[in-house]
Amino acid sequence: MKDVVGPVGFDFGNYGIVPQPGEAPQVTSGPTAYPPEAPVAVKGSIRVANFNMENLFGVGMVDDGHTFTAEEIDAKTTRLANAIKLMHRPDVIAVEEVASEESLREVAEKLGGYQVIWMPSNDERHIAVGYLVAEGLEVTDVRQIGKEATTPVTGCNDNPADDPQLFERPPLQISLKIGKTRFSLIANHWASQGHPEACREAQAAFVGDQVKALESSGGSVMVIGDLNAFQDSPSMETLRVGNSLRDLWSKAPAGDRYSYAYDGLLETLDHIFVTKKLAKQVEEVRYVHFDNDYYERDEVSSPTGVSDHDPPVVRIAIPKGVLG
Repeated sequence: MKDVVGPVGFDFGNYGIVPQPGEAPQVTSGPTAYPPEAPVAVKGSIRVANFNMENLFGVGMVDDGHTFTAEEIDAKTTRLANAIKLMHRPDVIAVEEVASEESLREVAEKLGGYQVIWMPSNDERHIAVGYLVAEGLEVTDVRQIGKEATTPVTGCNDNPADDPQLFERPPLQISLKIGKTRFSLIANHWASQGHPEACREAQAAFVGDQVKALESSGGSVMVIGDLNAFQDSPSMETLRVGNSLRDLWSKAPAGDRYSYAYDGLLETLDHIFVTKKLAKQVEEVRYVHFDNDYYERDEVSSPTGVSDHDPPVVRIAIPKGVLG
């Protein structure tokens, strides 16, 4: 925008200008390309993505006083499936804000070729973590972790009465086997920015300990999800204590390292971490921007704007030997 006239304010870490009546700014279209770039399939590799599906409820479920209809869920699942196609159909997709396993299966059916993994959470809105995994990939050791975990930190739940519960949306862990290669994935949806950073630090410490245990037994691990934390947040440091996790944020193209927009400020809340041995096999990392960039949108079936998060996608080379 050019020629913006109005009073300047500063709130929540952002400067804002309120345009004055009769002083509308000049809006200039940007160079945003569509469709966005996304890692493509390469023989001998696997692609893993994270996708916050933003309020994927089921038919008849109620959220904030609204009851979801079959037509609404059909439209939502169609747009989500189109978004995954836009991402070139990653092999594994960790998903968040899914309140209905049936609706997630509807996404999988519209895509074809995916299996669904999902477990109920502690969350009063029923949103939980899950996975879409390409059919043919061998998934084992599916388990929800931390559902009964507690913390002395207060204020970590949307309903204060749920304290001292640590996770409203407990992490979901799976093991993935491709030929002779095996590694574990831990999908997460941590406490929002509306809760103290100490809550996310406690959640990070719990997950970090799980990684440490897996590594001590010779395993490789990926920690993925909507961590609701910035790349330089204290919880990111806590997550790495006692293990070899590496943040792949810096591996993405410098101008594209964001997954969320808040009051016009681009920031990163969605992350992929991998342990040391797995990090050596990373070929490409990219945030696929179809939610937070600006261009004309067809909201009927278009994937653009289907969520408030942009998915990170990583492509990892799969050698013939064992990761270890």
